[in-house]
Amino acid sequence: MDEKKKIKFKRVLAWIYLVLFVFVILNLMVFDFYKDIFLFAYILLIIIYFIIFRNTSSEKASKNDTENTNNTTIEK
Repeated sequence: MDEKKKIKFKRVLAWIYLVLFVFVILNLMVFDFYKDIFLFAYILLIIIYFIIFRNTSSEKASKNDTENTNNTTIEK
């Protein structure tokens, strides 16, 4: 998967994740519908967040490389 598709995929996942997170919070605070199951879902969403959205060393290295190439100046 190239870098642009990976970034777009992470953005889509982040929006889906945000909607699910809000729904779980509302369910636990307001609706109280299957509270035990949704408490488990809340913990599972936190775990998935840390798995998907963590920065690996390869991503940090690629970000540093792109920053270094953007910061170079061309002398005449």
